[in-house]
Parts: sequence; structure tokens; C-alpha cells
Amino acid sequence: MRFLLTFLTISLASCGSKQADYAIESKKMLDLEKEGIEREFKNDTAFLSSIMDSTFIELSKDKIKNKHEVLRTIQGKHLHHSQSLKSP
Repeated sequence: MRFLLTFLTISLASCGSKQADYAIESKKMLDLEKEGIEREFKNDTAFLSSIMDSTFIELSKDKIKNKHEVLRTIQGKHLHHSQSLKSP
């Protein structure tokens, strides 16, 4: 009986620990996603590249883009925007 109580206590403690770990990891992921969105608006392709896996894909209504195509699109939008600001 004592073994069973000890086992249950350890099991419950580890469940609580897993919940805490899950909450911490969830917050980290949400913070990273928020930073990624902020960096995308700043056209920070170096940062975005560092957090995107090499197998990253973006799905849209009419296209599938890999990591390099997505980064090129972001960089292209930045260049286009910069050029339009310079034009009278």
C-alpha cells in the first residue's frame, strides 16, 4: 500500500511538472511566433531564416512555397517598397 501511495504521489507530481513544462513551452512558442511576425514586417529575412526549418513550406490558396521562396518574396516586397519610397 505504501508503495502504491508513493507511486501515485510521484506520478501526480510528474503530471504537474509536465503541465508546467507544457505551459512554459507553449509561451515560448507563442513569443517566438509573435517575434517572427514582427520581424517579417521589418523584412528581417536573416532572423526568419534562422527560425525556419529547411523543410519549411508555406501553403496558400494557389501556391506552395519552400523556405527560400518565402524569404525571396519577403525580400522582394521590401525592395519594391523601398524603391517606391524613393520615386517621386
